[in-house]
Amino acid sequence: MTTSPNIPASIEGVTAVWLSTAIDKQVDSVRHEQIGVGVGVSSAVYRVHLTGTDVPETVVVKLPALAEEAVFTATMLRMYIREVKFFEEMADDCPIHVPRGLFGAVDEETSQFIIVMEDMGDMRAVDQIEGMAIADAERAIDELAAWHAAYWGRSEALVESGAVVPLTDPVYPAVLPLVWAEGWEKLSNEIELNEAILAVGPAWPDMLTANLEALCSGPTTAAHGDFRA
Repeated sequence: MTTSPNIPASIEGVTAVWLSTAIDKQVDSVRHEQIGVGVGVSSAVYRVHLTGTDVPETVVVKLPALAEEAVFTATMLRMYIREVKFFEEMADDCPIHVPRGLFGAVDEETSQFIIVMEDMGDMRAVDQIEGMAIADAERAIDELAAWHAAYWGRSEALVESGAVVPLTDPVYPAVLPLVWAEGWEKLSNEIELNEAILAVGPAWPDMLTANLEALCSGPTTAAHGDFRA
């Protein structure tokens, strides 16, 4: 991925001229539409329609979230840094089909970042509220197993490069309770939860942070941390 153009401050900076430099193709015009809007979105995500010479019809562009609290969480957890590094260091040998990274850059001091990637929006998506069929669930588990097998015993090098942050990093017990509390409030206000979930939910961040060392005491792998149906 090339890193020559400056990082745009907003989607308005993702012009035809900027994209021409970023993806090294002649882009004549662009049209933006925001996608991925809603609670729990850690980036501002856009589909950009292109015209030009030998360019894809659309690409997906990710920028820092529009909500300040989401940017704070992503910055503390180094999410934007890690996402750029994923495309630089992990995507090529990833056992799971992921979008092709076309450009990525991040300012590690401010976490201002941008990623331009292949648009895979024409693929079938499973509704995580409605759930999935058994065949989809089996495939998801197989893909997850392939992921863990690929990175089993290899996570130390990824930690050293900054591509991943280990669960034993002090940032997790510092940030996770705050993030969980915010998410739990939104969830419990929007959805009628089962009594079993209500019994566990409020205490979950304390239980997690108290047991991080034990969770990480065995062989290690790389995990997304948000693998869901």
